[in-house]
Amino acid sequence: MPSILPLGRFALLAAVMVVSACANISHDRDDAIHIPPGATVAFGGDSYEGSGNLDPAVPNDIVHRRIRTALVAQLESKGYKVVDDPQTADFLLRYFVGVRRGTRQVATTAGVSNSPWGPGWGWGWGTSVTTVTPVEFTDVSFVVALVERSTGHTAWRAVWRGEPGSRAPTQQDIDSKIARMFRSAPTPG
Repeated sequence: MPSILPLGRFALLAAVMVVSACANISHDRDDAIHIPPGATVAFGGDSYEGSGNLDPAVPNDIVHRRIRTALVAQLESKGYKVVDDPQTADFLLRYFVGVRRGTRQVATTAGVSNSPWGPGWGWGWGTSVTTVTPVEFTDVSFVVALVERSTGHTAWRAVWRGEPGSRAPTQQDIDSKIARMFRSAPTPG
């Protein structure tokens, strides 16, 4: 089973936001939680909570400032008012960056058919060999959640999952990814 493991000096957090062909975005919304016009939002919670084996690249202050800048821009474009004090905000915005490494097993089968009608035709005799090869993988996740402060219930949540890229993200890379995630975000009112 895959586990979260340190990846050494590789700047994986930076790569999490780089455009990847294998990226996937999902979202969920609790319609029972009303978001009033002019709703206020503050950042709440740790941005890299939940991992005992934290990759050294995750607590990267430069990238987290870029992420926060993009999140504030998206919140304001949706009609939220961003405030500094989490104790007075209607909602808390939490985000999480996760790294997962593991090994998948890939099976390859090759064989020869000795059918009297030629290869691939009907029943015949032949041999085949199946080879199982372990392949290492790295997945990254970026989760954003809008939580009602008074109840602690999540009103909206979006998750980006993909493979890491090979370069550090620019502000434009991060803005684009977070804008895609916020397409499903609810608007106040």
